Amino acid sequence: MQDLRGRVAVVTGGAGGIGRGIVEALLEEGARVVIGDVEEPALDMTVGELSERGEIRGVRTDVSDLQSVDALARSVYENEGACHLLFNNAGVTSGGGGKPWEQESNDWRWCYSVNVFGVAHGVLAFVPRMLESGEPGVVVNTSSQDGGIAPSGGLLETGLWTAQRNRPPELARTRERAPAPGTTFEEFKQQLAAAGRPTDTVDLTELGRFLIQGIKDGKFVISYGLEEAADLLHARADAIAKGDLPPAARL
Repeated sequence: MQDLRGRVAVVTGGAGGIGRGIVEALLEEGARVVIGDVEEPALDMTVGELSERGEIRGVRTDVSDLQSVDALARSVYENEGACHLLFNNAGVTSGGGGKPWEQESNDWRWCYSVNVFGVAHGVLAFVPRMLESGEPGVVVNTSSQDGGIAPSGGLLETGLWTAQRNRPPELARTRERAPAPGTTFEEFKQQLAAAGRPTDTVDLTELGRFLIQGIKDGKFVISYGLEEAADLLHARADAIAKGDLPPAARL
């Protein structure tokens, strides 16, 4: 997919952060963009701010709810007639603080409902329609590098730092003690600087352009720092083969 002009792109979580960077890069390429986002005021603001750059509209969408994502897909096919590029990008952090075993059940439920089931719902709602259309299509799932590789490439100032604003009340924390205070982006940068670690921040629109170029190049994995991560990936694979604890990145 070398030419994105006139192609229809759907970006979940596109009202801010990485998603907005993707949206801006798509508009530069002449794509027709539909944003699905749970935060309606931010969605309306982003669509309004970017409407002069190209064809764009927003649909309030809760990716944790399959019916909501399916409604997004129906809207796209009824109005735009196709989906050529699907970006399952919406994501959250639990905000619980501390180690995994210090989280609450609802912390896990919320993260998985958006970060895992949100991707599954996007695939279930869109991919059958995309295949049935017979037109070229690409699906991109945004993920942290923390799982398979390791953190690299610079800091990302996104809505993840304030994801609690969209947390549903039925998945609120239930412990009597107050939740651990969240760390703001600036506080996190200060902590890194105090530890002598890099604090470079990624330009999110440039990240979107980098992603689009990766799609044009036919990349299956699109990420900064893959060459630098190769040695770590080999070391992790060797450790797993021996039944040992895989090494982590040294930041």
